[in-house]
Amino acid sequence: MPNISTIRKQCAQLISIGIEGKSLTHEEKSWLAKDWVGGVTLFHRNIESLEQVIALNKEIFSCASLDHPVIMSVDQEGGRVARLRGIMTDTPPMGLLQRNVQQNILNLRKEDEPKANEEFWRKLGALMGRELTALGFHMNFAPILDVNSNRNNPVIGQRSFHHDPKIVARIGAAFIRGQQSSGVAAVGKHFPGHGDTSSDSHFELPKVDHPLSRLKEVEWPPFQSAIEAGVAAMMTAHLIAPHLDSNIATVSKTILQTHLRESLGFEGCIISDDLGMKALSNTYSLEESACLAIAAGVDHLLVCNPPYNLESILDALVRAVENGDIAQERFHEALNRNNTLKKRYVGAPAAPDLAQARTICRNDVHLRLLAEATRVDLRNPEERRSQNSPDISPVYDT
Repeated sequence: MPNISTIRKQCAQLISIGIEGKSLTHEEKSWLAKDWVGGVTLFHRNIESLEQVIALNKEIFSCASLDHPVIMSVDQEGGRVARLRGIMTDTPPMGLLQRNVQQNILNLRKEDEPKANEEFWRKLGALMGRELTALGFHMNFAPILDVNSNRNNPVIGQRSFHHDPKIVARIGAAFIRGQQSSGVAAVGKHFPGHGDTSSDSHFELPKVDHPLSRLKEVEWPPFQSAIEAGVAAMMTAHLIAPHLDSNIATVSKTILQTHLRESLGFEGCIISDDLGMKALSNTYSLEESACLAIAAGVDHLLVCNPPYNLESILDALVRAVENGDIAQERFHEALNRNNTLKKRYVGAPAAPDLAQARTICRNDVHLRLLAEATRVDLRNPEERRSQNSPDISPVYDT
């Protein structure tokens, strides 16, 4: 077995962290220099302007080892979950945007509508991918593949494309193809499906109380379609699906291995939602969650909100690998999937270029695509505000 220092660096490749502010702290620089970080995720608290984001991503790049480059990620779904609002081309919530697109292609022959709809979403995914790449990001935690089947759902709502699983499946796959064609890994979320819940996993543990037959009919077709489209990663949901397993999905071998891997055939990287969310942290410590999730089949962990003790989390993972709580085969599967993800979407790492980002982000071609779909000129502040809904304002930072 490799020595502890090597195992620690390997464990670190399975973790993306959130950082405190708009530049790195001394401690965060030290973590990067010691290869204790596999990725960095930026949130509202880290973002001020295009110039500042470029400077921060350059700083992270300069501190990280070239032998173990970090994967840079962000939550840029559109609508209320848009960390780069005003920096990238803004979009309404996906559900509202899909209605606008549908209304604006109704003059087509009915048999042409699905193709035109999918083509818009492919173009939008490619647009977002180009802008994210220019800013220095490699992975976007989008699209939402949850079906909006519960009007009382407090956390999904219009973040979802639609209430019809067939429509979510088609346009979700188109978005994935577009985004990944621009070099940004797409992350389908939240498996096994967060659409029909009545509580928010940021604050409590939701339940999806449906039998397997219903999940296969409603919740899972978008995930299956995403897999067929070659989605790079899937994100877990911190929820209970009692007809599948008594464990929370993120730490359930049955849900992740038996259903997502074996039944649906997913071979990419499984990413946890933030381990600090109350749905999980009310039951487990960060250290416990990290070990249980990797053992169950998660390949990459999100630890998003400081303060947290990264050294303690790494210590716990090292112990779990050494004592067999995380099997060697499982550990190396996770490492290999992370390496595959980085090889494709990080490659030979390069710092972002400010001039290029200014040229690509919010350019007229991109704004015109959104204007044609919404019949709103997003360059006009008054018209842009008319697209706002309660879903557009940032409400939390995970």
